[in-house]
Amino acid sequence: MNQQKRLVCVIIVVSVVAFTYLRATADDSEESEESEENLPVPTTRMSGSQELVYVDFEVFGSVQGVFFRKYTQAQGNKLGLRGFCRNTSAGTVSGSMEGPRPEIEQMKHWLQNTGSPMSRISRAVFKNEKVIEAYSFPKVFDIARTV
Repeated sequence: MNQQKRLVCVIIVVSVVAFTYLRATADDSEESEESEENLPVPTTRMSGSQELVYVDFEVFGSVQGVFFRKYTQAQGNKLGLRGFCRNTSAGTVSGSMEGPRPEIEQMKHWLQNTGSPMSRISRAVFKNEKVIEAYSFPKVFDIARTV
């Protein structure tokens, strides 16, 4: 009987998280449906504060099994970034991203402070930040296989 109760609890939690995610992404897509279609996609380095930046990241804490990668993918795509995220065997989520500096800074803040609703972020580390001349990733932010 205990196993059945646990299974029911897990199903309820997963359902609530899935519903929350779907509702959040539906709200985001409704608000920006028209404006996102008309945004230009930069392909080369921009001047001033709009330069293209590449950075690697790793997020520590309770970030696996809580839809962290799915929310990270959605946030990266919402900001128009390119790159990927993935689970690591160490229990973290790592990845790489590239895009205009203001959007990279927004994503860094999101990775440090927000994450998925059920995640508990203890810290986020950013490495290898550099200005790039052009994008090297496809036009989306994706989820990669675990390393």
